[in-house]
Amino acid sequence: MPVVGPFSLGNDTVIVTNRAPVLDGDGNPTYDGYNRPLMQDVPTTVEGVAFELLSSDETNSNVNPTKLVGRAFLPFGTVISAQSRITWQGLDFEVFGPPRPQLDNDGQGDHIEVDCHREKG
Repeated sequence: MPVVGPFSLGNDTVIVTNRAPVLDGDGNPTYDGYNRPLMQDVPTTVEGVAFELLSSDETNSNVNPTKLVGRAFLPFGTVISAQSRITWQGLDFEVFGPPRPQLDNDGQGDHIEVDCHREKG
């Protein structure tokens, strides 16, 4: 189900992917042969996002950027962490640093700012 706030920050739609434990039929975490919890990706579509590219670097040509740095402005209440991924226009970005909730002038939650980057090669 898409996350939509009371107003739109922008016209972008992104997919926020968080990691969550795989649960058994009783709701308990499951483990692999090395006693590590099994994890799964949980994607959530978020609408009304403002996503902007801040910079790009090329190491071998001007055709294929090898590093992109972006910032997303997400509706307040979006579940996201420093371990999340953001997919924008088919490109996967890793969250860089903790998400930063922003408050309005009345001290109420307004939006969340997230820095992210994508590196290739």
